Amino acid sequence: MNMIFATVCIGEDRRSDTMHLLNDLRNLDCNVFVLTNINLHLDHFQFSNVIEKKIETSFWTDFQRFEIIKLAFEETKSDYVYYLDCDSRFVDFRIEKFNIQKFEKKISEIDFDVLCPLFLSQAKNQLEKPIEDEDKNKRGFTFGYEEVINFFKKNNNSYELDLNNQAPLETVLIFKRSENMQLYLSKLIDFSKILILEEIKNNRKQIAPACGFAMTMLKNVFNIKIVESPAVYHFFKGNFLKEVFPFNFKININEKLFD
Repeated sequence: MNMIFATVCIGEDRRSDTMHLLNDLRNLDCNVFVLTNINLHLDHFQFSNVIEKKIETSFWTDFQRFEIIKLAFEETKSDYVYYLDCDSRFVDFRIEKFNIQKFEKKISEIDFDVLCPLFLSQAKNQLEKPIEDEDKNKRGFTFGYEEVINFFKKNNNSYELDLNNQAPLETVLIFKRSENMQLYLSKLIDFSKILILEEIKNNRKQIAPACGFAMTMLKNVFNIKIVESPAVYHFFKGNFLKEVFPFNFKININEKLFD
């Protein structure tokens, strides 16, 4: 198989969602890497399709996805890593059914390094300074700390131009293997350490709950092409129990992906 899946499960409150997703992938005969800080008891439930990677952490961040994606590339020969948030589910109500061979063939026909479901606002919107009196218990989406800005200016010669680029939605993503991809993932992980420290200093309770802006601000440094494609969410749906993906758009069950 040229494609392997990856997800992150941090905290007991994510166990149920994760087990549902892992079972979906087992039923589809697909292998998946999972980064987790809890015991999922995979042997007991006979999840032979899951490669479990433990992490010592007390909180979830959006950037942990890059750690498990990088590991999946390093420990397999897969050409593609398909990342899914742990509360994603396999959509089985389409007339057109999932076929991993057809899906991989379709993906191979697209010129990309990262496939995303859609683009959001410009990266500069999330690089504004956090509001001083913000509610620290709510998710914060502005990350314009001085250390963050300095990191991007130091590492990106086209910083000012790239501020205007749109950030991808990160719920479901497909990554293509390359040397530049591994360097790109490593730099995103390096950046996350700086951002997380600033978030902790700012006393936010949910740490760095967005990473699309960083993907955008570093993509040109490593010649990474991020492409929007419905293929990403055609069979897998983010936030399955919470909203119709993406952002309450109605899914067309007659939409065709395969020729």
